[in-house]
Amino acid sequence: VVSLLLAGIAGFVSVYLPGVGAAGDVAQIETARLMLAVAVGSMAGLLTAGRAETLQRYALASLWATAAAAIALVALLLLDPDARRQDVPWLAGMLAANAAGTLALSMALFQLARRRLGVVTRVDLMELAQLNHPLLRRLQDEAPGTFQHSILVGNLAERAADRIGANALLVRVGAYYHDIGKLIAPPFFVENLGEEASPHDNLDPLQSTRVIHQHVTAGIDLARREHLPETLIRFIPEHHGTRVAAFFYRRAAEANPDVDVNTFRYPGPRPQSRETALVMLADASEAAVRASTDRSAERIRTIVEDVIRERIEEGEFDECDLTLRDLRTVADSFVGTLSAVYHPRVEYPEPSRRELATRGTRPLRPSPAPRPATPRSSVIVQPGEEDDLISPPLRRRSAPAPRRAEDDRPLIGEDDA
Repeated sequence: VVSLLLAGIAGFVSVYLPGVGAAGDVAQIETARLMLAVAVGSMAGLLTAGRAETLQRYALASLWATAAAAIALVALLLLDPDARRQDVPWLAGMLAANAAGTLALSMALFQLARRRLGVVTRVDLMELAQLNHPLLRRLQDEAPGTFQHSILVGNLAERAADRIGANALLVRVGAYYHDIGKLIAPPFFVENLGEEASPHDNLDPLQSTRVIHQHVTAGIDLARREHLPETLIRFIPEHHGTRVAAFFYRRAAEANPDVDVNTFRYPGPRPQSRETALVMLADASEAAVRASTDRSAERIRTIVEDVIRERIEEGEFDECDLTLRDLRTVADSFVGTLSAVYHPRVEYPEPSRRELATRGTRPLRPSPAPRPATPRSSVIVQPGEEDDLISPPLRRRSAPAPRRAEDDRPLIGEDDA
């Protein structure tokens, strides 16, 4: 819109401002030249940089903008009755200056927008999606179960977001960081527990709930200390919304049926966007399927649909734009992805006695029979030597030598064969 508005202003300048416009056909050509150079060049740059994921894409956008403007200007130059040969170098110089100015201004404005205005660009998201980011490195080292869970949630939510037209890249990156608050106490979360006894065994349900809830508040504090954009920080509280920590509430209700349910409720807010709602669904679906002993496609579908139904009944999607059609598409996407992740595997039979008897007796490399000394420049790699388990030393190849009878002997014994 701004580009088209600027093109109209350029045409206005050419026609109405005193001393700028010309008369007759020349005036029309000048007006068309200004409007096309601005409109066509801007549109070409926007189409190239609109989904830029690297800074180099902005340099490419400036080149495309200049090329498009050049095509428009050259076409009009051929229609200009007063065009002169010396206009071509002048036009080329202006186009080169335009390319340099476009690149410099776009990069400067890009840095201003991302740092001062809080705008999250695709370049920012691609940088944060790198698994060597310090926070993700800490997750891998200190809470490996949470890290693997986050990666799978990202894959689930990204595919579903792509199918309903949401921001798939934002969903994936948000899923990577949605549980970083678990770094405060990794053993209190079951995916990091391993074979050790649960620390919740020594706590009452309310104390356990406070520890679990703390991963939301601590996650927000940690994200802000690491200067994550607010767009990503929203995933941390909104992926739980205002739901109840059901496991500990039900344990408390067994002892005291009148216990206040709100003391076990997450602080919220509810998901405010489709992207955070998708991470909420992916987070719960992956955890529920992983906890289930039956991972057939039918059971996975039942689990996913139950997760979605619960959140609809609890009103968790009342403040975002997910539709029932979106939720059906999301359910189908989750079922397909989770069925692929937890697909059945073929169980291998036990090794035979002959296989066990020959294990460890075969050398890593078959010993070739002695050969006549060959000059270094004419050493030949025999068939099969390139497949050795230990890489052979580098050899120079030469033309094949005449085949000898002893070359037909097997490299391994007939029993092994």
